Amino acid sequence: MIEFFKNYFSQLVEGYYYINIIPEGRIFGLPDYIYFYAVILIGLAVILILPLRRHGKINVANLFLYFILVIWLLTSLQWLITQTKWLKNDLTDYNNKSMAVRRTRAMAKIIQGLHLPADWHDFYIFLEFARQQIPQKATVYLLPADSTFQAWTKYWFYPDLNLITSLPADYILVFNVNLDGIPDGYKIFQQFATNKFILERI
Repeated sequence: MIEFFKNYFSQLVEGYYYINIIPEGRIFGLPDYIYFYAVILIGLAVILILPLRRHGKINVANLFLYFILVIWLLTSLQWLITQTKWLKNDLTDYNNKSMAVRRTRAMAKIIQGLHLPADWHDFYIFLEFARQQIPQKATVYLLPADSTFQAWTKYWFYPDLNLITSLPADYILVFNVNLDGIPDGYKIFQQFATNKFILERI
């Protein structure tokens, strides 16, 4: 039982998530909220069935409110432990570091949390390289066409470059994507690293 709780309260610490992409913990392979909802429903049924009374009257509303509060505190405990450990790790990783180092380390943690190859950590360096090479106001298309990376790219390029979600574009950024060949109508403009380059429309 001790090992079970140890695993449950530590399983999310290894990842690194945005506030809008927080995954659930898992218990015996199923999302933990399934168990918590089941406990809430069972608890509500018990409260409604058992003749629990206060001063001769059934106080279902207050009893259920306290029950939900206890369940909420228990379910919040996992994230409290996770975020406390994150804070401790972040203080170690980012304290007295330059913004460039902080950004690189944060990117590396996110990449690790997404289980992507380690060499994706230089994505922002690649974006800055592209921003300096491409003329302002040009349209840019990104490969991979992943929504998360597109959001990062759009934010990084604004307002200098216009990221679009479909071709044709003035330039195509290729980052860790194996192409069968150069797309028709484009040529290599700048090379950043292996499988990381900029294509220019002819």
